[in-house]
Amino acid sequence: MLPGDRIRFTYSSERDAQFALLHVSRGTAEVYFPASDSTVLVPAGRDAAVDLTIVLDNRAGADRVFGLFCEASVALEPVRAELQKDDDGRLALPGCRVDSVTLLKKLL
Repeated sequence: MLPGDRIRFTYSSERDAQFALLHVSRGTAEVYFPASDSTVLVPAGRDAAVDLTIVLDNRAGADRVFGLFCEASVALEPVRAELQKDDDGRLALPGCRVDSVTLLKKLL
């Protein structure tokens, strides 16, 4: 992936779920989706598009994206704060499945 690339996220889930996407880069954690304080209900689907497109910044390195699929609504600030402290991918939330992917950005 290169700076300026646009990324559109999709998700797959066999059942309706409370969902969120969080991002960690260089020790800073942010909520990508939703633009609210807690997870949002998304319908079951395969490769369902999330209403979000990001543009990669111009810094090389690895960024991590975490997808939460939860049984009940989850407040996102405590999750964001936990990822800010420790982004090693071992985020465990009761009642949630947590998936993660690493985006590796390279400069030309």
